[in-house]
Amino acid sequence: MEVLEVREEHIVSLALSALSPYQPGSVRPADRFEKDLKIDPEDLDDLAADIAFRARRSMDGAEQNPLYGEVKTVADIVTFFEHQPRIVEPGAAPNGGPATRLGNSGVTEGPPSVS
Repeated sequence: MEVLEVREEHIVSLALSALSPYQPGSVRPADRFEKDLKIDPEDLDDLAADIAFRARRSMDGAEQNPLYGEVKTVADIVTFFEHQPRIVEPGAAPNGGPATRLGNSGVTEGPPSVS
């Protein structure tokens, strides 16, 4: 299998898994969505939304992405998502380690007892 240079492995993995229904077997970085994988351009939008969700990438500002409207190959979609901002959950560690506490809520007691 061809290697996609040094990339964020999770984006590559998610892109390949999202493409597996279209091309069972191996998907190569140079595969073109329309000509090689037979993916309709309208379906590519849905596929991109699925990859964005799985990769925790925002589609906000996609129009400013250097590859906006130019995604033709598997390698292009990986590069596109590398340029999109990450969606970060409050309190989540940026490196996948343990989450940090959000701070003191000010609560000094637990919930009231139910009898």
